[in-house]
Amino acid sequence: HTVEFYGRPFIIPMEVALVGAVIYHALNGLRIILIDFWPKGVKNQRAMYYIALIAAVLLTIPSAIIIINAEF
Repeated sequence: HTVEFYGRPFIIPMEVALVGAVIYHALNGLRIILIDFWPKGVKNQRAMYYIALIAAVLLTIPSAIIIINAEF
């Protein structure tokens, strides 16, 4: 019953958002590590934020395609 519930159309956007959040969280963690341990990290934190954000979006798109194709 649970697997069937996750296949409903209104749940699919939430699954994609969850994947995107996990990807962003991982990339943001790497960004924070760089800020802490790289001497130029604080200076470049704004650029690294946008890089992490754009990379998260770009990595979420293929995941969304896979999720949507698996459900339909």
